[in-house]
Order: sequence, then C-alpha cells, then structure tokens
Amino acid sequence: MAHRQTSHQRILSIHINCKRGQRNMNSTRCVRTAEFPPDDASPSDIHDRRCLHGGAVTAATVRFPPPRCMHGEGDAAAEPKYQYDASRGRVVFARGPWIESRPLFPDNDANSCGSEPGQVAKQSLDESNASCSRDVAVNFSNDNKTCYRILAFGDEKHGSSTIEAVSGMVFPSSSSSLPSLGWTSSDDTEAVRERKHEASSLISVVAFGGRRISFLTGGGLWNDLFDASGGNDGTASQSAGDFAHLPILRRDVQCSYLEVSDWIHDARLLDVEPKGSREVCDGRIGAFLVAMGTVNNNCDIWGFCLQADEDRKGLALSPTRLQCITTVRLWAPLFDCKIRRPRDILALESEWSREYTLVWTGWGHAARVWDVSFVGQSRPILVSVGEDGVARIWNPAKTKKEVAHPLRGHRCESVWTVDICEGVIVTGGNDGCVKLFDLESRMQTERSKRPFAVPKDPHGLPDLEATGTDRQTVAGDEAKTSANTQSRKKQKRKAKSKGGQAICGMEFYGSKGKVHDSLLVAVRAGGLFSLDLLEDEWTDFGRWSVDVMSAFNGEDAVNVDPSTGNCLGVSPNGRFAVIGTTEGWLIMQSLSRPNALNGRRKCAFHAASHRPAQSMSFIDDSNLLVFYARAVVWFTLDGHPVPLHVMTLGTAGIPLSFAHSGVEQALYIGDTRGNISCYDLSQSIEVGSNGVCEQEPASVLAKAHAKEHVTGLAVLKSGVVVSVGNDGCLHQCRRDANGQLTKLLSLPVPNVTGLKHVWSVRQANGEESVVLGGYYGNDFVMLDAVNGYEFLRVAAGGRQRRQDFFFCFSTRAASIRCPSIFAVAVLTGLKDGYSMIDIHYSEGFEQTLARGLSQRTRNAIQSTYNIGSPAHSETINDACWFKSRESTYLLTGSNDCAVRLSRLVNNNLVAVMELPPHESCVRGVCASSHPQSDASLLVTCGGKLGMEFYVLDQTGSGGVCVASLCSYRTLEKATIDHRMNAVRAMPLDAHEERCHLVLAGDSDGNLHLIIVSERATARRTTIGTILKGMGRPVLCLELIGCGDKILAFVGTTGGKIAAWVFPSRVSQNNSDTEAHCLEGPLPEAALHVFKAHQSGVNDLSVATDISEGGYSVILCSVGDDQTLSTCRLSFTGECHLEQTHLSVTTCASASALKAVQLISDGDGSSRIYTAGQDERITLWKLDANSVKVVSSSPLGTEGSCLDCVRLHQPDGSTEEVVAAGGDGIELQSLNLNILRAAKKLREANYLLITTGAGFSADSGLSTYECAPAEYRDMCNPAKLTDDPLRFQQFWLNFTRSYLETKPHKGYDILDQWCRGGRLPQLKSPLDQRPWWVYSSNVDDHFRLFQSFESSLCAIHGSALEFRCACGIGYSGEEPRLGKDWDEWNEKMRPTNLCKGLATKMDLALLESTASSDEVLQCQHCSQPMRPNVLMFNDTDENVLTPIGIQRERYQHWEALVEDDVALNGAKLVILEMGCGVNVPAVRQESEEVLLDCAKKLQSKGGEGKGSVCLIRVNPKEAQINVGGEETAETISITSTAAIALCKIDSWLKALDG
Repeated sequence: MAHRQTSHQRILSIHINCKRGQRNMNSTRCVRTAEFPPDDASPSDIHDRRCLHGGAVTAATVRFPPPRCMHGEGDAAAEPKYQYDASRGRVVFARGPWIESRPLFPDNDANSCGSEPGQVAKQSLDESNASCSRDVAVNFSNDNKTCYRILAFGDEKHGSSTIEAVSGMVFPSSSSSLPSLGWTSSDDTEAVRERKHEASSLISVVAFGGRRISFLTGGGLWNDLFDASGGNDGTASQSAGDFAHLPILRRDVQCSYLEVSDWIHDARLLDVEPKGSREVCDGRIGAFLVAMGTVNNNCDIWGFCLQADEDRKGLALSPTRLQCITTVRLWAPLFDCKIRRPRDILALESEWSREYTLVWTGWGHAARVWDVSFVGQSRPILVSVGEDGVARIWNPAKTKKEVAHPLRGHRCESVWTVDICEGVIVTGGNDGCVKLFDLESRMQTERSKRPFAVPKDPHGLPDLEATGTDRQTVAGDEAKTSANTQSRKKQKRKAKSKGGQAICGMEFYGSKGKVHDSLLVAVRAGGLFSLDLLEDEWTDFGRWSVDVMSAFNGEDAVNVDPSTGNCLGVSPNGRFAVIGTTEGWLIMQSLSRPNALNGRRKCAFHAASHRPAQSMSFIDDSNLLVFYARAVVWFTLDGHPVPLHVMTLGTAGIPLSFAHSGVEQALYIGDTRGNISCYDLSQSIEVGSNGVCEQEPASVLAKAHAKEHVTGLAVLKSGVVVSVGNDGCLHQCRRDANGQLTKLLSLPVPNVTGLKHVWSVRQANGEESVVLGGYYGNDFVMLDAVNGYEFLRVAAGGRQRRQDFFFCFSTRAASIRCPSIFAVAVLTGLKDGYSMIDIHYSEGFEQTLARGLSQRTRNAIQSTYNIGSPAHSETINDACWFKSRESTYLLTGSNDCAVRLSRLVNNNLVAVMELPPHESCVRGVCASSHPQSDASLLVTCGGKLGMEFYVLDQTGSGGVCVASLCSYRTLEKATIDHRMNAVRAMPLDAHEERCHLVLAGDSDGNLHLIIVSERATARRTTIGTILKGMGRPVLCLELIGCGDKILAFVGTTGGKIAAWVFPSRVSQNNSDTEAHCLEGPLPEAALHVFKAHQSGVNDLSVATDISEGGYSVILCSVGDDQTLSTCRLSFTGECHLEQTHLSVTTCASASALKAVQLISDGDGSSRIYTAGQDERITLWKLDANSVKVVSSSPLGTEGSCLDCVRLHQPDGSTEEVVAAGGDGIELQSLNLNILRAAKKLREANYLLITTGAGFSADSGLSTYECAPAEYRDMCNPAKLTDDPLRFQQFWLNFTRSYLETKPHKGYDILDQWCRGGRLPQLKSPLDQRPWWVYSSNVDDHFRLFQSFESSLCAIHGSALEFRCACGIGYSGEEPRLGKDWDEWNEKMRPTNLCKGLATKMDLALLESTASSDEVLQCQHCSQPMRPNVLMFNDTDENVLTPIGIQRERYQHWEALVEDDVALNGAKLVILEMGCGVNVPAVRQESEEVLLDCAKKLQSKGGEGKGSVCLIRVNPKEAQINVGGEETAETISITSTAAIALCKIDSWLKALDG
C-alpha cells in the first residue's frame, strides 16, 4: 500500500516549559512516522468480521433449480413437483462487498407446496394432486435452507472494501425461471443433463465490481461441484453448501479474484468445448469465455480453463486475456432498455439493418431511473426502479401508463436494482433491504373489483315472520321524514336525500368463526340485507325497525324510527347484528337459525341518558362497546343486554376508537380532540342511582395527536399502546407504575396522508410488529410500520366514503402474497336513488373463502416480503454502544435525518426502532447511564442547533421502551446552516434525582451545557448555558470523569484541542436542573489548548491512568492530515495540569482518518482503533513510549465513525466488538482472551502443548467423528487376523493421507515460539527442554519439526511407522484367549529383533506396497505388520512399550516443572488445542496438570510465587470447569487451532515491539 513505510522512524522531540498561573507545566512534543510492515510480512488479521448492517443493495435476484435438478417430465406428479421446485428458490443479493444467499421461503413446509393462492405463479391443487404432493414431500424434503454469505473478492484478511463493492452478478448454474428451463420434453432430456459437463455449470455466482471479478461455488445454488450424486435419474440433488471461491491461478500465484485493467460494467459467460479428455476432477473439466464491458468502451475477452489444483486437491481457474475489442456498440433486443434522460424509460426495436427505432416511452418516475427488468418476450411486462424510491410496473405493448399502483417498500430515496423471476419482483435499495412483491396480485385492476347494487328499500308492508322458509323478502313503505327545517338550504338538501338511499352501516362478517364471507348492510328505510360473497346473492332479513320488543321487558314493544339508524355491528360469530340509532336505541337482530335472542327475532335496549349512538365494536361474542357522544358504554350480552360499565370522557372530544388489554384489565379510548383516555377495569366502581357503574378515566394523555382525531388504537405485548390519527403519526404511550399514561414517541409515517387502522401482528420469527391502514390521497393503503413495506393499495375514493375492510395473512411460509386475501367494500351513491357497493378483493378470494380459512390467521404473518433490517440510507455520522440490563444496543445518526436503535443479537444487529427524525442531518448521538439504574439517557443532535433527549428502559416482557423527555432549543432562532456537530453525556453525582451533564459543540465553535433529568416533566423544551469556544467549528468532543470533576476535550476545524473542567455533582440545595445547579462554578475558558493536527480534528478519544498523587489522561485524535496524535496530560489530585506529552504519528493512513477509539486495560497498555476513508480499520498498540501497528483489516464501509463495546460470551471469553459506520455499519470483533493468552505465553517459563484430533483437522485430516464408518471396526488388532490385506490397506490409506497432507501453519508458529525464541522467558530445567508436546494424534506431524523430536509424547503412537504384529495375540506374557488367537499365535515365530523394529513409511514404500498387492511382512519373521498405533483392546507390547517410555520421560519433566512452579516461582502455561469430549484423554491430562500445580501452590499458603494457566482452544467445547481452585487461571478461546495460533502470534509480535 502507498502509505506503508519501510524506513526507520523519524523522531522529532520538542521540549517546552511554560508557566500557567502559579505552576510550571512541562510540555513535550514528539513526531514519528508510522511503520507498516510490508505485505509479505504483514501480521495475520486478528479481527473477526461479523456482518454489514445496511449499505446499498446493488444487485438482487431470485434463483431456482437448474433443469438437471428438476423433478419429472410431464407425469401425473408434474404439478406438485413444479410447486416444490418453485418453493426451493433462493434470494441472492449483493450488499457492498458481501454476497448473501437466503431461501425464498425460509420456513417452507414441503407438504404445503401449492395449496395457497399467491404461491409462486400457481393455484391450489385438487385432492388427487395433493396426495401426489405429499409423496413429493417425502422424497425431496432434505433441501438445505440455510443462509450463506461471503466476501465477493477476498477472505476476511485480504477482503474487500466499498471500492470493490459488487455491482453485478451472473449465475451460470441456476435458473431465473422454472417453465422456460425447468420443464423439458423427453427428447431434450439428454441434452439438458449433458449440460452438467459444461465448465460454467460448476460455478454458482460470477461477481464483478470495480476492477475485480470472482467465481464462487456453493451458496445453495446447485452447482455441479456439490451435485455429483444427483440429477441423472430425475431425483433431486442436494443444493450446495457454504460459499467458496474458485481459486484463480495466474503467474503461479493463487488469488480469489481476477483484477483487470479497468472498471467492469457488465460480464457474460460462454461455454466452449475443450480439447482433449475431460476425465479430470470427477470427470469434469472444460473452458469458458468471459466478455467484460469496461468503462473505457472496450470489451475484454478472457478465456478460463478449469484445471485440477493438485497441491490443494481441488479445482482452479487459469485465465488468459484473448482479445480486446476497442470499439463496441451494444445493441439491445426487443424491449431491452436504454436510460437516456431522467424520468424516461425508452425501449428500442431493431431490424436486420441494425437501425433502432424508438417505439415506447414510459413517463412516471419523479427522478432518475436506475434499473429495469422484463418478465419475458411472451409477456412484455416491465418493472423499473429509480431515485424516487418506488418500483413501477408497465406494459409497453398496450399503454404508456403504469398498469398497477407503484410498489412502495423501501424507506430510502434510491432503489438500485430490480429483477423478476417466476412472478416474484425483487428490489434492493439504499436502506440495505431486499423487498419481494408478487407480480400477479399487484397487477389486479378492474378484474379485482365487483360492483353490487344494494336492494331497493322496503315499502310499507308489515314484517312477516319466516314460516316454512328460512327468510322471505318483505316490502314496506319508506318512513316519512320530517320537513320542518329552519332554513331553505337544509330543506332543499333534505328533499334531495329523500329520493336517494341512505345506508346507516355495513360490515363484513362470517359464520362459525370462519373468515368473513358475507357483507351486512343496514339502510335508514329499515331494510337489512346480507350479500353472500361466494354466491353473489342478496338475502333480505326484513325491516330491522318493526316488531321490536324491549330487551328488559319482553312484552313491551318499542317504536323505532328507521331514519335514525346511525351505526351497525355484527358479532364475531356472525349470529346477530346490532343497529344503533341517534335516539340511543340499540336493536339486536338475529342473523342465524335457530334464533339466537332467547326465542325472539329482534329486541331493543339502551343506556339511560346517553344518545346518540355514534359507532360500536364487539370485544367478543358477549361484550359490546357502544360509542356515544359523551361516553362509552360496555354492554354484556349474556342473557339480557346489561350495561356493565359506563365510561365518561374527561375531555371535550367525542370517542372514536378503542383498545382493550385483557392482561392489564384496561380500556383505552381515543377521541376527536387527539386525547387518549385510560380506564382501569380492575377497580371496583360504586353503582350509581341508575344502577350503572359510571367510571371516569384513570389517566388522560392530552393532545397525543395534536387535536386531530385518534382513529386507531392497539396494545402490544410489551404493554405499549400504539395509536394513529389524522395527523399522520404513529404515537406510542404506556402506563407507568402509578397507572398514569406517559408519552413515549410520536413518529411520522411516510407515504400516508391519513391513518385509520392499527393492528398488532406476529411475524414469522415470532416477533411482534405493527401494521397500519390509512389513505394516500383517495387510495386505501396497508403497510408495515417497521420497514415501510406497502402490502396493498386500493382505489377507495377517499376517506369520506363509508367503507369496511378485512384481511387475512398467509398460514404458510411458501407464499409472498401478503396479505393472502383481503376485501374492501366502498359505498358509492348513485343519482337514481340507489346505492352501489364496490368490493375490491384479492386473487383467489372465492377459493379461499370456500376452504373456510380461520380468522385466527389475521394476526400472524408467515409470508416472506422483507429481507434484512431497515438501516440508514445515507452516510452514518455517529454511532454509540450502550448496555441496558442483559442487552447491548447501538444508537446511530445519519445524513438521512434519521436516528435508529439496533440491538446486538447473535453477533448481528437487529433493528429495534426508529426515533423521530430531525429537520436536517443528524451529526451526533450519545448515551449515558447511572450505575444504579437500568435506564439510559439517549441524546441526538443535528441541524438548527437542535437536540433531542430520550430515556430508554426495559419492559417486563424483555422488550425496550423509549420515551421522549424534551428538546433543546436556543433562545435565538437558528438557521439550517447552524448545527450541532458533536454531543456527549455523562451521569452526574446527584443525591436523589438521576441527572446527566450533556455537552454539545456547534458550528460556531460554542459549547452548549445542559443538565437533563431522567424524570419526564411537563415542559417539553429546555435551555442550557452557552460557553464561548475558540471560534472555529467544533468537530468532536469527549467527556471523562476524574474524581469530583468532569474533563471535556473539544476538537475543532483548526486542528486544536481544548481541555475544559466542569463540576460533577449537583448541589443539594438546588432542585433545578439548569446548569447553575452544579456544585461549583462553570469555567470561563479552557484549561489547556494545544495543536494536535495541521487540519481539522475529526475525532478524539480519552482514557485515564490513575497513579499515586494524581492521574493521567491519555488522549488520541485523528484528522484529515492522516496523522494519529496521542497526548498524555498529567494532573494532580486537585485537577491541576502539570505536564503534557504529545506524540504525533504521521502517515498513519493512506487517506483522511475519520474515527478513533482508545481502550485502556489498566495495566499500562492501551489499544487504539482508527478508521477512515482508506476503508480499513487499524489496530494500534500504545505504551508509554510508542505507538505501533498491530493489525489492519479491510472495511466494507467508509469508516466515518467508530465505537467499541466489551461483551462476555457464554464460553467464558471476552470480546471487543467494534462498530464502524459509513454507508452502513460493519461489526468486527477482537477476542480479548487471545490477547490474554499472548501475555501469558510471553511470561511463561514452561510450555506444555496438548493436542487432540481437532488440531490435525486444521490440516485437512478427518477427526474421529468424521472418520469412515468402518474405522471403529478396523481400529482393532483382531481384524488383522481375519483379513491381513484388507486391514493393512485400510491403514496404509490413512498413512498415505498423513504423508501427503501438509501440516498447517500452526506447527510453524509453535516451532518459532519454542526454537525460534519468540517466547523469551522459557528456561530449561537441568537437561530438559522447557516445552513438551502431549498428543493423541497419530499423524506424527510434530516430528517433522526439530523442536519436538525429543519432547513429544504421542500417547496413541504413530501411523507413519509399522511394526511386527507377532505380539497382538499376547497380553503381557500370557496368550489371549480364543480360538482365533490360538490359531494366530501358532503361526507366529517371533524373534528378539521383531520387538525393536519399526519400519518408517514413505510414499515410495507405499507405492511399491500398493502395486504389489501383497501383505506387508516383517523382514525378520515374515509375519504381517501392523501400524504403530494403539487401538481398541490392544495388548501388543511392541506398541505399548515405546509409548510407555515416552510417558515416563514426559511425567519426569512434568514433575520437575510442577516443583519449579511451586518452589521457585516459575510460570507454566498449558496450551490445549483441538481436544474434544468424545475422546477426553488429552483434555483430562491438561486439567490434571493444572490442578496438581494449583494444589501445590495452594499448599504453600501464599508463599509460592509461581503461576499456572490453562489455555483451551476449541471451536465447540472451549469451556473449562476445574472446580474452585483460586490459584488456577483459565482462558477459553472458541476457535480452531490454526486461526487462534496465528492471532496469538500476531499479538506476540506486537508485544515484543
């Protein structure tokens, strides 16, 4: 790299003596040049790259099995097999440098292939096909449904950055369509299967971006490298496993990608027939061409030859540049698109003359168009995406207008990519998410709407009882209306409405708990009609206003004026309906047979003194809520209707909406003035004089929706109450410990002009989500409140029209149609006096109703429509980790004006919520917590000098609750150019109230000091104290507590850093929370100012180092001058600065540094993380004298901000997780146990290395779990007596694999530690070496290194040696019992030379043995030989004796070491690697040595100064449980041995420096 220096450091020291007040202060300055090791000597990367959260999705598609993996060719089972193949689709997308592959239906049940409408491009099956579908599920239910991800252009060490972000992908081995490629005739079967021999079918993904192109296998995409066992016989082949790079060999150098001379715009593949035999590497070898279109208008043609890589036992690609076409014109086929101007989509059509003619232009996008995709030639449907954040559907063959509503699902400005595969629309945008849409359901227009005319009003005929038939159509005269009006205008309007049909209510309902299959309509002329949605027939229930009997006295008739009808409600079971009137009467009418109302068809009841009835809602079949003008009455309908509760409003509004919580026994009511009232139903209320329990609200949250109607309410499991209203906001509130409603957050909902409904639903992963319903103009929309996905849009004619709506989500995961069914009924009045109802419905509506889908599916979403958590769509400016109870959260602010809260779950970030947006970009975020509190203060700042304060707390159900405290505003009005650039907070030492000091720096160079309490107050804004700074804009600041003071360090654009001192306590005599409440004066000027950089200070970080008589503050800063500055400021106990030492490290990066984080371990050593525009994160080691590079790791983002958090893992390890922000957040982790292990090894006097099978597995050898099935049988000497040749051939194969396998890098590292002097404290006791290896492995790889030849105890022997088998029939001096052993011993004629002979095997001897096909015999007694391996039931002294000698030598060394540790203060480290629990012999030996040393140290009563430490390295079972020995120190490292040793070695190199 350009910034790496190989020369010696240049050091410049400047000593300054200055006088400040009455004290002399010494200042020194040292300038060094950073030294980066050369690439070939670069230390191994010690970071683990976790995930990239957010970032633009630059390419996305859906892939299906290729033809060779399809099932059947036109037989009776073709339909269910098609459904099954469709359900196996995978979504593949590129986000930054990462490529991810996920199942299209993650929880797909194979038994459900094809029975739900909205499944991939097919309808439900009949009974015969369903039975066949079950058979298919049995045969093909073993698909791998795992998610895979990989860095496209490199491994984690030499990985990619955003410069090499993936811009496109090609998929040679999978299909984008099932009908076109998946179903072939019998004549084409052989041709399809022959394609398995093409070279490109071995490749899953070809990824290109920047100047790089790579070839990937795996990822679940059915490439032939993993499909060798299936596909030829029509059965399903296994999908591929993890992604892997197909290595590229060029100039004898292997790399994971090919780098060309210019940026690649597009690439295409073409298979060619190779010359010669293909019988290489499992019978597959070939070649293919790749054409790459570059930015300089050239087309490079490369040839790739697939060849066997013998050294690595795999395949590799050998590239050759064949030709460069310097002038290229790419002509598009029919309807292929060229984007020439913003907002236009142009289609070109060509003839043989290659002259193209413009045939179609689509207008609709409000900004630039980024990508387009076609369904196919047979159906030229086009989908386009662009900078307006939506996808639009066109039909160029028919119209220039859009043929469907725009697809909204991304909360970002730019949607970069779109693809259509099997009716699935896939889009990817700047928010880091992939959205899936069902094309068929989105294109429903007029065919999804049916008009129905409401039957004529009944006339003046008496209502007839149903006799003989269930129901009869009756007629009656229309009720007369009063003509006594006070004005001519009202009289004219009344006369006009008299000729029309007035409907007082309509509602969907179902019978027997099934989904709604009917629509009930009540008219003010007295008619009650039901529309059967399956049969399209109306049923007349007669006049609801006549022959009505009182529910309180069954003999009294009630006269009801039908013109006063005002509302309608239907019971959930569909057995009866209730019509409310403006006179307060409630008429209950039966809708079922037999009659459900105690033998009566109709009855009436009311609540005394309450009228009119505005609306009503059923809580369940027995409880009804009726909304009156000034109260809400709860009626119980068991037996006779009785008003159970009368809830009077304490506000001036009219009740509109409600939510009931059975858990809390609470009822929440929203009104027309934006208020939310809470009623505690668990309290006992005294019965009033009228015999009704009148109840006032227990709490009222005033103006929750700013005096706008509260139209919807819902209660979440966490106890949070969400509400929506005409203000277009989603409001959150909850009850506190005193039962009072407290405001949490109010979030604006984009793309909606008015909200009406809110539902709580359960996602497929079990988490709770919120779905909203409202209006966008005159369209009714339904969307996900979390990620903004728009489920549906219906032209409803506006919110003023009477309508009803119901929906159900899919019960199966194998569907992207969400909701699976819905219906919207919209009332339209006509001029001829009759009303029309337009019913909009989903495709397959009738079939679903016929199956009787249960209503319970309404609140559960199983469909796949969103992949990824919503993230920022622009650059992240600041990020902050904080902990709350058992959870770890990350708070981020971005240029998109948004603030997001995410939680760390299983090493991945999961979006929790989005906080209210700022008017301008968010520049800074921070969090502060009191040690004795579970709550955390959250602060955000940005444009117009604004700051927002929130408090986060955990709920009882494990969720999180964020409440808005207040906002900060300056007295003078700020413009958009004035902004807060940085903010930090710290808890104050308060006596009772939990307060925090918040300090922010603005673009004018001023500091804003605010004292914020966690207690919410009625005042929603706060003011602070403004301190004049240095006049240059503040870019960064940090706070740190030092005794009773708080030190603040502020960096500006001038490169200077100022130190300020603030009090850290709140005065006892002052209960205010203003700045003057602090115990002590505020500073008038900075304590100390120094210049750290030549340009702006982009970021800084501080830590303290406590010493006797004072303390030191270590400060690190970075800037645009590519320097890393470290300053040590020494203070006395009274916070007086005595000395400063500034060290400037130049050339610390290849470009501007943007972020820095300092971590102090408290032992005199510190670590520094830096990140910047070079898109790398660099780890530095800081000691008292120098700064040194430890490791440098690539980033998949810009590195504009940085923060660290320390986490304790269940395996006992401690990790430091680093979040680097830019275009998304990338997580990298550092295992601190590896650092602890390096420090222990560096201090060790003795080293005991214990290894198991896992250590050899890193070289590619099999472990006991992965050994062949016959291994246990052959690991018995008795098998030699049965078939000597088979026994020997089995073990000789193992010997061959051990000889051919190269030991992994960990062996070299151990050799360097021991023989190379990397561990300087090792000492030799007497004539022994200070290290020893205790191993159960038989590969004998340790003996390849001189360091371990004489210090190895192989407790199971060596498979590289063969001995005479004459002794296997004896146990000691006694022969083993049994007929087989007797026969064997009779044949033996051993000599004394047989016992000491060990034949060392090599490849030449193995080849000669294999070619002769004879039994390998002892040269002394001519009897069969056996491997020098200790087997099951093995009593052969020829094997046991040398192993016993090794054990004795090892035990002697162990005794000397244990005594030296206990008596002389020596330090022993036991390094255990790859020892599992299945064969625990070595694992137990490590623990026994640890305990023996610990007991000897403990027996000395504290006099023993030695130490013993066990370091256990294991990828699965790294936990250590050795009892309660206090002197025994243990370190667990969950990793493979090779990786752990490389990381420990990197730290050893850094510590040595």
